[in-house]
Amino acid sequence: MSGCLVSMYHYVRRAASPHGGINALGPGDFEAQLDWLSAHRRVIGLDELDAALVAQRRIDGAAMLTFDDGLIDHYV
Repeated sequence: MSGCLVSMYHYVRRAASPHGGINALGPGDFEAQLDWLSAHRRVIGLDELDAALVAQRRIDGAAMLTFDDGLIDHYV
């Protein structure tokens, strides 16, 4: 396993997205993905990724999650 996996989420919610064409991931599927990631990768934050990019070094076996449009509806 090499490099850092960066996964971007837009919606994690029970119901379909109110915005057409944007797929929502259900909480159960999201939890399963988190379980898999924590078992197979080391989850890192933006600070660690940024430091590695500045130093031009790889972060093998890592993963970082990003959430597009961090609006209140993600909390629902």
